[in-house]
Amino acid sequence: MQRPVVAITGAQGSIGTKLARFWLGTRVKLSNRETAPLHLLLLDDYEGFHKGVYKDPRSADPLPGFDPGPIVGTFEHVQAELLTWGEWTSCLEGVDTVVHFAAVNPYPECTWHEAKLSMDMNNVVAMAAARAGVRRFIFTSSNHTVGNHWRDGATLNPPAAPAVTPATLPIPDKFRVNKDAECDFSAYASAKLAGESLIQTLPNIFTGFSTIAVRIGWCQPGENVPGQMSASGTPTVTLGEESSAPSYSSRALGYDDPDVLLQWFHMMWLSNRDLCQLMTRCMISEFDGTLVVNGMSGNSGRRWSTDNYATIGYHPEDDAKQHPPYTATPPTPYARL
Repeated sequence: MQRPVVAITGAQGSIGTKLARFWLGTRVKLSNRETAPLHLLLLDDYEGFHKGVYKDPRSADPLPGFDPGPIVGTFEHVQAELLTWGEWTSCLEGVDTVVHFAAVNPYPECTWHEAKLSMDMNNVVAMAAARAGVRRFIFTSSNHTVGNHWRDGATLNPPAAPAVTPATLPIPDKFRVNKDAECDFSAYASAKLAGESLIQTLPNIFTGFSTIAVRIGWCQPGENVPGQMSASGTPTVTLGEESSAPSYSSRALGYDDPDVLLQWFHMMWLSNRDLCQLMTRCMISEFDGTLVVNGMSGNSGRRWSTDNYATIGYHPEDDAKQHPPYTATPPTPYARL
């Protein structure tokens, strides 16, 4: 029996590694195929590939929220210069689904130059997938595309503040760090918005090609529990050293209480378990055309809408407010995605 083929770009990254390991323990039914394990094509062009360094997704440990289960699928690494149209595009022939995580700089503090290169990469990968006859293209966008809407209400919560939906006017967020330095995420968000716009157009040109943009909330590396979050907007460096971590100026954003600021981040939490369920539903659900969904868990009091969840059959299981107290070791700090 032929296994369905799924390609993942940026599979060496935090989220890509989690998803690849989960899917190696998954049997799915795609289109008219029988239920079967997956064969994964892990596409990357980062420097390590030129040195023969490959991350084996089978070595990923179980994480809080889900157990990836025994290996039933298969995988192979493909070195692909994703910024350039080349021979690597032929590997997409016969692929059912492409999940595009890769970016020139995957962090929100990226420069405009890096954002422009990421836009170029999005264009190449999406067009290559469409021309190869891929059925489903999943683009990982970001909450940063509409992040500045948190200022819209007298409080962060509905009904005083309006819901953030897939149709909400994009306004990237811009935070002020330590009240002195500004952190501008507009370049990063613009690359994501350009990718969304592109994939919403392609189904009108390529028959049988459907796309979905997932605006990922806050999915941290490793254990990814809410207690790792801090008002700095990045995972805590170490327990007891929170005061030394960079902090956003909540006063500059219209809020004086850092606990209120942290509440906004909790609204965007995406647990490991919900991440894997969401991306799997994006892959196997049947719909035509294009969708945009918010990639969050079922967090209490969230303003992020559940529009299109029913279409793909996504039912989040976790809630930041219901999660057990934080007891684990924080991961290496990184910018929230």
